[in-house]
Amino acid sequence: PTLFATIISQIINFLFGFYLYGKKVFKVVNLNSVFFKRYLFLALILWLLNFGFIQSLYYLGLNKNFTALIMILPLVAISYLTQKFYVFK
Repeated sequence: PTLFATIISQIINFLFGFYLYGKKVFKVVNLNSVFFKRYLFLALILWLLNFGFIQSLYYLGLNKNFTALIMILPLVAISYLTQKFYVFK
């Protein structure tokens, strides 16, 4: 049940984020498949970066929760800048 709930929540978060950032933040009139594919690619890259850094820093002895917390700011910056200059450009 937890895995299923996590997957469903990630899908909802992804779709809501795509709409919200595209329409409300970056003022895209027509969200099309090009924007969607770029957003999906960015989401996958961010997930891999987050997972990779958490695992790497955990391997070096840091707590996973603390590592996840310190990764928020860099990932938010990467996400915003990539969306502004690539995904919704």
